[in-house]
Amino acid sequence: MNTIPKKMRGVYLTGNGGFEKLEYRTDIDVPTPKAGEVLVKIGGAAVNNTDVNTRIGWYSKSELDVRDLYLKDLSLFGSTYQTKEAFQNLIRYIEEGKIKPAIAKEFPLKDIVEAQKAFLSKTLAGKFVIDVTAK
Repeated sequence: MNTIPKKMRGVYLTGNGGFEKLEYRTDIDVPTPKAGEVLVKIGGAAVNNTDVNTRIGWYSKSELDVRDLYLKDLSLFGSTYQTKEAFQNLIRYIEEGKIKPAIAKEFPLKDIVEAQKAFLSKTLAGKFVIDVTAK
């Protein structure tokens, strides 16, 4: 059985703005799950439009300020894109290896700024993977 560490690495979004608002940290406390919660070890992440739009404050123009979800540690579940059955089929296809994402480039977590810059350059096709296990 693995021991749960006391500290973890991560990237804090310190406010809306440019890349300077992303702060790579190695001293973040590992959260303690409450009753009915679980602690999940994340092995990878990705850069997408939501990350960039949150950082630059684009979502603050909406009726629901998604920063409140993050800052108040709230959860929002659901999607209006596809049916539950379609989503379950998608997960099954991925698990069976029938669908494989196209990977454009991988970055260690400490290089999140370079990952976002590469994403915004729109010169690579595919997914940008953030390897949170890389030192």
